[in-house]
Amino acid sequence: MTGGTAKSRPHRVTRSSASRSVLIIAALGTLMSCLVCGLMRMREAQLARDEFRNAAGTCDYAVRREIETNLAATHIVRGYINATAELNEAGFSRFAEEAIQANPSILTLEWVEHLRAAGRAAFESGLKARGINPPYIRSNLLIPPRAAKAKDIYEPVRFVYPRDNIDRIAGYDMATSPTISAEIDLAARTGEPIVGSKIRLVEKTRDGLGLPVFLALRAPNAELRGFALIIFQLGEVLEKGLRDLKPEPIDIQFFDLSAPATKQFLYQHQWLRGGTKIVFRTEAEALAPADFKQVAWLSAGGRNWAIVMTATEKYLSARRTWQPWFFGLCGLLLTAAVARHNLRNIADARREEELIYLRELKDAEQALRQSEARYSLAAEGSKDGLWDWHLGSGKIYYSPRWKSMLGFADEEIGDTTDEWMRRIYPRDRERVERELAEHRAGQTDHFQSEYRVRHRDGTYRWFLTRGVAVRDSDGMATRMAGSQTDITDSKAADHLTGLASRLLLNEKLHLAIDLAGSDSRRNFAVLFIDLDRFKIINDSFGHTAGDMVLVQIADRLTSCAQRPDMSACEITTARVGGDEFVLLVGRTGESCGATDLAKLILEALAPPLRLLDNQVFVSASIGIRIGEAGTTPESLLQDADTAMYHAKARGKDRFEVFTPAMRSLAVERLRCETDLRRAIESGGMVLHYQPKVCLVTGVVAELEALVRWPHPTRGLIPPAEFISLAEETGLILPLGKWVLDTACRQMAAWHAQFTDNPRMRISVNVSAKQFTQPLFLSEVMSVLSATGLAPEHLSIEITESVLMENTESTLELLHKLREAKIGLQIDDFGSGYSSLNYLHRFPVNALKIDRAFVRELGIRPENAQIVETIVMLARTLGMSVIAEGVETVEQLRHLSGLGCDYAQGHLFSPPLDSDRVVQLFDGFSSFLGQSVPATSASSPATTR
Repeated sequence: MTGGTAKSRPHRVTRSSASRSVLIIAALGTLMSCLVCGLMRMREAQLARDEFRNAAGTCDYAVRREIETNLAATHIVRGYINATAELNEAGFSRFAEEAIQANPSILTLEWVEHLRAAGRAAFESGLKARGINPPYIRSNLLIPPRAAKAKDIYEPVRFVYPRDNIDRIAGYDMATSPTISAEIDLAARTGEPIVGSKIRLVEKTRDGLGLPVFLALRAPNAELRGFALIIFQLGEVLEKGLRDLKPEPIDIQFFDLSAPATKQFLYQHQWLRGGTKIVFRTEAEALAPADFKQVAWLSAGGRNWAIVMTATEKYLSARRTWQPWFFGLCGLLLTAAVARHNLRNIADARREEELIYLRELKDAEQALRQSEARYSLAAEGSKDGLWDWHLGSGKIYYSPRWKSMLGFADEEIGDTTDEWMRRIYPRDRERVERELAEHRAGQTDHFQSEYRVRHRDGTYRWFLTRGVAVRDSDGMATRMAGSQTDITDSKAADHLTGLASRLLLNEKLHLAIDLAGSDSRRNFAVLFIDLDRFKIINDSFGHTAGDMVLVQIADRLTSCAQRPDMSACEITTARVGGDEFVLLVGRTGESCGATDLAKLILEALAPPLRLLDNQVFVSASIGIRIGEAGTTPESLLQDADTAMYHAKARGKDRFEVFTPAMRSLAVERLRCETDLRRAIESGGMVLHYQPKVCLVTGVVAELEALVRWPHPTRGLIPPAEFISLAEETGLILPLGKWVLDTACRQMAAWHAQFTDNPRMRISVNVSAKQFTQPLFLSEVMSVLSATGLAPEHLSIEITESVLMENTESTLELLHKLREAKIGLQIDDFGSGYSSLNYLHRFPVNALKIDRAFVRELGIRPENAQIVETIVMLARTLGMSVIAEGVETVEQLRHLSGLGCDYAQGHLFSPPLDSDRVVQLFDGFSSFLGQSVPATSASSPATTR
């Protein structure tokens, strides 16, 4: 704003003209003072709104994270109870005590049993034995207690920790409360933690309120065992998230929107208790939109919550300054002084009037410049960059902080929109421009966008920009103002481990490729790491425990990257998926040392990890892709991933370096997997059957079902070429179920057709994945029931490795199968684990001698000794012996002489389809009578 002196003709100053001059000066002075005051107040209010939104967003995130963390912690309870075959009070109390010490937000842990009417007497006897008074199931928590009425299902509390109120709580049937009954029914249906309605606590806590969380637990056969009830201190959970924040006078209230309308209020944040606070007459009033109020919505644990954050008068008053009023008052005082001066000197000349007028303009301009200087200082002190866009002129004010965030000085960036838009990452710019246009058109309430901006050093930084438009009386946007926040760090880091994110890794890969293209001495490589059998940890202990393992793995990877012998390398460690990690290693002047680093990682992962009270061992498969110029980050990661799968296929706990041949194998593997999946889903698989012949009677005692894949272009594919692929992809489960059902159905049909051999059995190979499924036993019994095949006519073949992976649980399943009269055989005995120390514990019917020993009978004398030893061992343990792979008469004579009970192989018959099998049921006796000495075979061993 500028002023000047205009030339004027001398004239006589009259009283009327002087009065008009005084009135004009007074009006102008007052108007300018009000304008300056109003502009400063508008700027002050806008800054306060931006600061409030940032503070409210921080509080919302802190509370949301704390609630989700506590709900996730309930899965540790699931892991403990699932791992405990039979709960007892001492064990439950020890676990509960450790859980409460680890999470002070937990007030009480309870075990609620799902009890049928037949178990009521035993349950009440247990209460009496534990000294619980009253020792019966009751329907209330009041005094006097009332015994629960007889019904089919009860949900009584069995264990409580701490035990302070055990007499009041133990035995209480939670199903008598309609509200609690609905909540536990929801927990049983979903299998997820379900948050109940708030409860009033008898314990002395921060607010006397508790937040119950129900978690349904099921037995391996999917039958409901009961519910874990975790009662959190409502105030402690909500306060813990805000504890580390600097408390501002912002009123924070929590509402349970799933509760009835009159009971939705939950809690008010403690720092305003006893002081200034907002009081809402109704929950609807609390949730209604208003200025300086922000409502955050949260859905978790089956309930909908609202977090209402409102700026108090204290908050607002702390952000109001005296500057607007001071300058407005100064303007008014100045105006009054000028008016008084003009009235006193009414007879002065025109020149005196002009000088006074110019002085007034000069003072007003100085006040305005001081106001602008103070605003500029405030903007510069803000941690966020500020911008103010006048849409009419197209000019934008960028604060010094806004410019410095991009690496520029104040004078190096102008005031046009191009200074902003041309620096935005090309793939983001169109979206940002569209979002700005939508807000200017009134399609959105506010403008908010995350995008990348090029820094002065050439790198791209991530920014979050917020803004709002000022509109005229017609609703047209005349101005936009907002802030800019650097969020690069949060985008670049993995939230769980603190390692680099996939986003940062991608940028580092781009840089490594560019450097390799400009410097031929620059070498780099990508190591793709996938943990072996990590899913077992999640399934056994829960995802929270799995996260603990991932954090420890990340620490070990970081330690490997920081070793002194790797100091010459530039290493970026990133987490790119659930249990997938990537290391980018670069070096100048020589090989990048990728294989050395892979060896260090395998060694670092070898020691056990601590998980709760357990030790777990974790190994990894590593794929290495040597980098080169002209590639892309996506192709490098894909090739490293392919090499990693080759490492898994070759036994896991190892590394493989990528070669172009692997890519062709990966494409072929994908094509084969697609064809196999289609064949299984469309019923395109077939079964062939190979007989097992009794060496004493010559009768076909058993048929082994062997799956074949009739491929449309490759012909009949044997299982050796696709079973491993089916196991890796999980297709082994539907395939195994189909084999079991088809084989049992076919054997039942043959029993009806050939009544002269009623004891003939069918044997089915079962993979490790299929055998360890929780519902495997019930699946087998269901197939037998559906096909009408008696259990004693089915044998299941498993390998030694299945027996040794999880001895106790495997032993329990084997006993249940034997109790059901289903036969059990160990396939390929002698070729895998050395299970002799455990063999006497397993209720197995027969041992199948691996074909490798049979093939060299008569050639290598030690093979005959091995077969004889296996036969003697089987006799001692009451098992039969089956030899597979018998192809010559000489092999048959040796086996018969060594006392083998049964044999199968091409000497008798290759695997045949069902139509050709019926032709073999006659004639085996005459064949054996001519080929085997009658005195050499022993009688079949008695099955256990």
